[in-house]
Amino acid sequence: MDRQIQNLGIRVERLEAQSRRIKLIAGAVVVVLSVLLVAGQTSVKQPRTSRVVEAEEFILRDKNGKKRGWWTVGADDSSIFVLLNREEKAMAFLVEEDDNSRLIVGNSRGAVAVLAAREESTSVKLSGSYQQPSSEWLMESDGHVSFALRENTFPTEETKEQLEKVKGL
Repeated sequence: MDRQIQNLGIRVERLEAQSRRIKLIAGAVVVVLSVLLVAGQTSVKQPRTSRVVEAEEFILRDKNGKKRGWWTVGADDSSIFVLLNREEKAMAFLVEEDDNSRLIVGNSRGAVAVLAAREESTSVKLSGSYQQPSSEWLMESDGHVSFALRENTFPTEETKEQLEKVKGL
């Protein structure tokens, strides 16, 4: 009988050791699954998105695929922003080159308005059409202001060059 009790004691010790191992493994599995579950939820809640878009040219198109505007860098490293009408004709330009900026706005009849900011002066030029008289207000860097009414001289050669440069892009 002593031998049976001894064998029974050994079996009980083995069962207790086995039970401890099963409890330890089950606890480790629960911890690993919990970590994976939390990590998976965190990645779903916080998608990674870029907040910066970089390009040398941006083109704006309407739902029919027509170009309605673009923003680009010219061959001379000038920044150019152009808005087009439904017929894809340029109607507004914003041009920056060598610390000189121009905003040119027009319509299909040829009326044009130019706001130019240069190092030496700031000016506003208006014309009803390409062949009508134009007016110009000019403020120089020293504060001197002038006004001029001109016949058939608008757009100026400088503005024509700028328009051709942008059309050629």
